[in-house]
Amino acid sequence: MKKHDLKRRLAGLSLGLLLLLPSCIRKSGKETYLYPSVTYSYSTSVDESVLTTGLDATYLYLANKQHPVSEDYNPGTLVTLMSPYASGGKLEERTAQALYAMMDEMRAAGISDVYVTSAYRTFSYQQSLYNKYIAEEEAKGLSHSEAVKKVETYSAPPGYSEHQTGFVVDFMTSAMSDLDESFEGTKAFAWLSENCYRFGFILRYPKAAEKIAITGYDYEPWHYRFVGREAATEIMKRGITLEEFLAMEFEPIKK
Repeated sequence: MKKHDLKRRLAGLSLGLLLLLPSCIRKSGKETYLYPSVTYSYSTSVDESVLTTGLDATYLYLANKQHPVSEDYNPGTLVTLMSPYASGGKLEERTAQALYAMMDEMRAAGISDVYVTSAYRTFSYQQSLYNKYIAEEEAKGLSHSEAVKKVETYSAPPGYSEHQTGFVVDFMTSAMSDLDESFEGTKAFAWLSENCYRFGFILRYPKAAEKIAITGYDYEPWHYRFVGREAATEIMKRGITLEEFLAMEFEPIKK
């Protein structure tokens, strides 16, 4: 999908997203951006031009249960993730650079037992995962419809997964045998909660019930999405979701 098409799509999302949000959390009036007044500092060598996207619509692409990844979506240049950052997989090039910078900073803080276990997924791979999860739920005694309903609280059907954008990573530690909420108790999670925005990443699926109602997915402390440092600062410091951010209106930045 071309960048100007993305911008048109992004512009058209605001009203629809606003209507989807519960009335108790909708905001009226324009907000003032927080990020221009934030001072970003790093203990490692960081190319900040990689992290700052200027709120580029490319990196704000919304993929959720209401907004599928379009059939002509192009994730751009994909690069293979290197060890020790990941156990394999690929990411969109800029996202990968931001990821390396973030993980280098994490290691400088003494946290090395963390790696990426899942990143970009093709349509066919997402289909195989989705089918696998349904089969596992059916094996527990659920009917097919019950299994589908259960699976869709934690996994997206093919065409609806953020992993297909190339902007998403799932983190694990050596003590974990699977992706689960035990990641919340790790030093890596504590560090990410305080610092991921500095590198353009957000915790995509927060824990609060009202946030689950907005994203449509259960809490995933391991799942992080690259949106660029400006948007990440707004989302993480305000405690909102990507959906809420895209539905907000902001005052123009004075130059």
